[in-house]
Amino acid sequence: MTDLIIIGGGEHSNVILSALSDKYNLLGYVDNYESLSQCKYLGKDEVIQEIMQLTPNVKLIFGMGNLSLRKEIVEKYHLGIEVFTSIIHSSAIVSKTAQIASGTFIGAGAIVQPNVKTGVHSIINSGVIVEHDCEIADYTHIAPGTVLGGGCVIGEHSFIGLGSRINDHLKIGENVIVGSGSVIIKNIDNNLKVAGVPAKKI
Repeated sequence: MTDLIIIGGGEHSNVILSALSDKYNLLGYVDNYESLSQCKYLGKDEVIQEIMQLTPNVKLIFGMGNLSLRKEIVEKYHLGIEVFTSIIHSSAIVSKTAQIASGTFIGAGAIVQPNVKTGVHSIINSGVIVEHDCEIADYTHIAPGTVLGGGCVIGEHSFIGLGSRINDHLKIGENVIVGSGSVIIKNIDNNLKVAGVPAKKI
């Protein structure tokens, strides 16, 4: 069994809890506020390093959806990717040739096709379909019900809203927000917010 700590006790942490398999021994969660009743509260974020010293083989997973906060915690506490694990819901279908980076969460009913690559600390949420040969960068959130056509590239720190559709072989830049229900039919540059059918800059 692998000892596990969840970082963050927000709404997304409940999704993590529902996806944990029997291979994990959940020690509890850390957060600046005590909020979860389903598992033990271990203290504020700063106790992470102390716990890791006492339990050298412990693994971590983020329980908050805030991508900026994830990166801030990694950098603040110098957390190497080797201390994180990926969590995949038992109902998700993930190709054997997909490369799932540490810190990735794949939700219930998601489908991840051959040769997909995910970045560290990314979220592929419930019911997402990621077609073949897509590349999803670090700190990226693909919200529930989204479909990525084959060969798409999603840049770092981007958020793809609920139920969006992205056509094959398109590139979404870094720090992009795609509004819920959008249809992407052309490449999107860095640092943009887009929405609509077809999606346009907003």
